[in-house]
Amino acid sequence: MCSAIGWPARNNSLDHRPAALELAMERARLRHHEDERRPFRAEMEAARIARCAAQSRLGKPAHRAAQQVAAEIAARAARKRVVAEEAERQARAELVAGLRGQR
Repeated sequence: MCSAIGWPARNNSLDHRPAALELAMERARLRHHEDERRPFRAEMEAARIARCAAQSRLGKPAHRAAQQVAAEIAARAARKRVVAEEAERQARAELVAGLRGQR
């Protein structure tokens, strides 16, 4: 069982797992959109979902779907990181320029 994505440890019925995986992937997508300032957290959650799907008995289609969600989230997180780093560089440059202007 993989409690990282919300599958209950005592429930061994396979019919609940595909729905749980789908819900976990959707939750990761939504959390990633909400959590703009912490892309790394969403990326880690997506990787955890992909690992859990790989370890489950759902088969390759579910594993591929989880990997696709993880890749999607990782790509968005990387873009957000680049934008955040650029904004930080620009803010520093403006701060330095402002401090130089005061002297």
